[in-house]
Amino acid sequence: MKDWQAWYDRIASIFGFSPVDDQRTVDVLSRLLRERTMPILFGSGNVTDLLDTDSMGLNTFLAGVASEVKADIVLTTEGSVKTRGRVREFTIASQMMLLAKQKFSVPKDFGIDLLFLKDKRLKRTIYDKRLEKDAKRLEARKRER
Repeated sequence: MKDWQAWYDRIASIFGFSPVDDQRTVDVLSRLLRERTMPILFGSGNVTDLLDTDSMGLNTFLAGVASEVKADIVLTTEGSVKTRGRVREFTIASQMMLLAKQKFSVPKDFGIDLLFLKDKRLKRTIYDKRLEKDAKRLEARKRER
């Protein structure tokens, strides 16, 4: 392993709080990606910490970004209640991105996913009339005052 000259770790501000600093970050990272003189550390933790949104989709997106920039090291943590399970989510998302690259495909239909609260396909439930067999009928009437 060769000596690493320096690490560049920048917490990009979220959605327009500091566009000038963010542009500098993009410029520096673009140069680093072109030259690749040092390893790239991709820190994803602050992004999910600073947004009140579900982490599974966001971690999948961030794993995709880390894959695209060919990050050497990815850092993610579980520092708060809302980030519990993030390391597991990011691991699965990273596996999905690796498979996508290997198969020249989108990260879909690999047998692993991060769909926990939603299903991939609509499940139709057929109503069973037999459930009504022992049901009692209630009638609602407006009460007189």
